[in-house]
Amino acid sequence: MRNFISEDDIEQAILQKLEGDPFQYGILRCDPSPDKRELLPDGTGRSSKKECVLPLILREALARLNPDIPGEKLEEIARDLCRDFSATDMTAPNYKYYNQIPQRHQNQPPPQRQRGF
Repeated sequence: MRNFISEDDIEQAILQKLEGDPFQYGILRCDPSPDKRELLPDGTGRSSKKECVLPLILREALARLNPDIPGEKLEEIARDLCRDFSATDMTAPNYKYYNQIPQRHQNQPPPQRQRGF
């Protein structure tokens, strides 16, 4: 019997908690095998392992949060957010995206969060 808790043990426990009630998060499980590390598709919808955004989830969220914006515009926004920024100073893009957030959202009270995690 081992007498330590590994990082994986902690991650798996947290994932289990997030997957269950009351959170009901969808968990994406990728194959961590070293021999499959660079293989696509890996279930994430990414076109490159360098992508840090999950494009399918982003598109679903954009459509859900912005039902009045045409699909073509949402697709354009998703493409822009999924660009490779690895050779970029992130200060300018962060300010650009921050300034695109409608001011009306900043004046609304924050949503009620569930307790218990």
